[in-house]
Amino acid sequence: PDTPRCFTALCKCRDALAAHLKVRPDTLRLSMGTSSDFEQAIAAGSDSVRVGGTIFGGRNYINYTT
Repeated sequence: PDTPRCFTALCKCRDALAAHLKVRPDTLRLSMGTSSDFEQAIAAGSDSVRVGGTIFGGRNYINYTT
């Protein structure tokens, strides 16, 4: 509830990559979260979030197959 598992998993992946590259984890940026979960993403350590839906509204998908 406080930190979705996917955010925790992404942080672990970033930390593993940093260890492999022999760099500090804070030198690798995390982009995770959207308009609906940005607060949890920031709390989990996201450096950037995607909030386009909140700013521009939802997308209208067109079905070109009909």
